[in-house]
Amino acid sequence: MHDIQTRADLQHVVTVFYEQLLTDPIIGFFFTEIARLDLAQHIPKIADFWAFQLLGEKNYRGNVFEVHRLLHLKAALTEDHFHRWLFVLHSTIDRLYAGSIAEAMKLKSTM
Repeated sequence: MHDIQTRADLQHVVTVFYEQLLTDPIIGFFFTEIARLDLAQHIPKIADFWAFQLLGEKNYRGNVFEVHRLLHLKAALTEDHFHRWLFVLHSTIDRLYAGSIAEAMKLKSTM
């Protein structure tokens, strides 16, 4: 396995991650019923966010905290939901990539 190196690598992680989230028995409903995500639109935005966080790219435009605050107003996001989200993200990263940027993604996701 190699480390995350490009925006394409990040898009790959995000795509696999969201495919799992949509069917997750614990938090899948947030994405399918509450947020009603359009993955074709959402994945590039999230890849931009992570490319900004990890690779220093400047394409991300948005407010990740406001998006989640609004989601929380529709359906309460609990600590258990967040832990499940982290578990799915971290296990996805670990299956696909290994290295310092992959570890940084896991660390930044906890903040």
